[in-house]
Amino acid sequence: MSIFGSKKNNLPEGYKDRNSGFYIPDELRDDYQAAIPSFGDLTPYLRNEVEKRAEQARQDAYARHKASKQPGRDNEGGRKAYEAEIQRGVQAGDEVRAEHYYRLEYAEALKTERDAEAAAQRARHEHRCRVCEAMDVSTAPVVVRMTEPHATRGRHNAMTVTLPGGPVCVHCTPVVAAEYVATTLAAGVVNDAGTTRREAARRFVKSIRT
Repeated sequence: MSIFGSKKNNLPEGYKDRNSGFYIPDELRDDYQAAIPSFGDLTPYLRNEVEKRAEQARQDAYARHKASKQPGRDNEGGRKAYEAEIQRGVQAGDEVRAEHYYRLEYAEALKTERDAEAAAQRARHEHRCRVCEAMDVSTAPVVVRMTEPHATRGRHNAMTVTLPGGPVCVHCTPVVAAEYVATTLAAGVVNDAGTTRREAARRFVKSIRT
């Protein structure tokens, strides 16, 4: 069981205070409370608490030596202070901090996983085919090659048009391109009366059916 209490109320004092060493962001609190570490889980965190205290003892020894205005650096005194703290081992308060750091890292890791999954889903949706809505397929903007007869040389001028509207899959691309070309040509005016190619084609089809 958590040293902070039951799952329903196992947040440490100061968890809402941003200046506290036990502050927990709101979005992490549910996962934080769900984490119930074993002693094995806490072992590296406890060791880290001891090592931090030992390193502080070494730095304090160096500072005292410097304040005494003695020449040189008292490496021996620093080493002994460090080793003495290591020998003392786990002290009161270490378990509280160790569990807090474990549970905070646990909650942060879960949030990172959720954020990555959400980002992946957004990417899937962003890159879906805008025609058939298929996901996890290769998509790209549709590039259409348009040609028109050259007035003097009997050849064709060509231009490419990149269609807006987002990426399209390889299955829908030729359908979209054909539809775009047909629609564009159909909208063209074929005579001085302003008749479009579509209107002229409809009259033609009607005439051959009668």
